[in-house]
Amino acid sequence: MSVLPRRVLYVGSKTLLDYQYQRKKLVNWLRSQLTGDLGEGEILTGSSPPDRYFTGILFPLSQYEDAEEDAPDNDDPDSAQSIRSTRRYQPPCSAGMSFFLTGNKITLRVYYSAWSFAPEGKSHYRNIKGWVKSCLTEDGGEEVVFKKPDTLATTHSETREVLNNRGKINILWRLHGKG
Repeated sequence: MSVLPRRVLYVGSKTLLDYQYQRKKLVNWLRSQLTGDLGEGEILTGSSPPDRYFTGILFPLSQYEDAEEDAPDNDDPDSAQSIRSTRRYQPPCSAGMSFFLTGNKITLRVYYSAWSFAPEGKSHYRNIKGWVKSCLTEDGGEEVVFKKPDTLATTHSETREVLNNRGKINILWRLHGKG
């Protein structure tokens, strides 16, 4: 990370740090560490995306989402083996947040962006030398807007397809206390 000069604001005879500048610098550094400092079409080399980026990775929903496997059958009647059921590991394919809001006219604006990584050239997974990064949103991000229903008796849900139908944003409005 390069060191940027400290910005200072002069208000009358007082000298103040430009905290907005410092916050922006921190956000940019965090963004580069969490989502990658590669640009569109650049290639990640030396490691796979899950090894390089530890946060914010969502994987495609597996076809084996609820698949269960039973232990193999044993034809020997004298054998007393327990039957066990195992689930296959499914890496995270969703993320969620909850908010408590009050007011009559509530608008929730969701700003999102996402990138995908594809192997450079055709190769077996263990022999991939690089991963090409591509943005899944226009201009580095997009926005969807949800408005609280005028009348909310119990719950209300809405779903919007995003990322060219590769993802969804689900909103669940529900009453809680005075919010």
